[in-house]
Amino acid sequence: MVHRQDFIRPLCKGLMSLKNTLFEDPYCLEKKWRHDDIRVYKNIFFLSRCCNEQNDITWKIRFDITPYSRINWNTRKLLTFGSLVCLTNRTFTILQYATVADRNAGDLKNGIFQIKFVDDIGEGSEILQQPDVLLIESQAFFPSYFHTLKSLKSMHSEIVNAENSLPFGKQLLNQKHSVEQDKPDYFKSSSFVEGFDIRCLNSE
Repeated sequence: MVHRQDFIRPLCKGLMSLKNTLFEDPYCLEKKWRHDDIRVYKNIFFLSRCCNEQNDITWKIRFDITPYSRINWNTRKLLTFGSLVCLTNRTFTILQYATVADRNAGDLKNGIFQIKFVDDIGEGSEILQQPDVLLIESQAFFPSYFHTLKSLKSMHSEIVNAENSLPFGKQLLNQKHSVEQDKPDYFKSSSFVEGFDIRCLNSE
């Protein structure tokens, strides 16, 4: 849970800040609004659905390049492969998560790259019908967390079947906040019941 929160929390903080700011000032993004935990790309347009050899079904999209016209996409680590992004509208009534599936510095100069939705969407998905879609990129580097989280997820099913297979598995993976107060085995030994002989500590 701590590991997951390490990359989810910055994204949540950024989204909440953006949502509150948009509520107070609908034109804040046009005024170069910034947040340390996220980057916002405006006017997302879905160009086409693609078949990527490594990532199956992806979407080629385009964003408004104007705020990023001076970015050197060859050197700046923005929209890197595997980065976690989410797509929403300005009222935050829709939220879809995706990862960057393919990036090319030449295409990014025109605001074009590919994403893969975490939950595959169809041609009639509501997010595709929105007039002003925002794409929010988390500053946390998702690929470094992905494999660990995937392993923990598989371990969770093992814990369900055999809760003792991982030390403190109930607490770490099943979110139980208390530790069962079962007495350890040494409490049951005769030497523990009768008392420990510590006379040796007083010997000269």
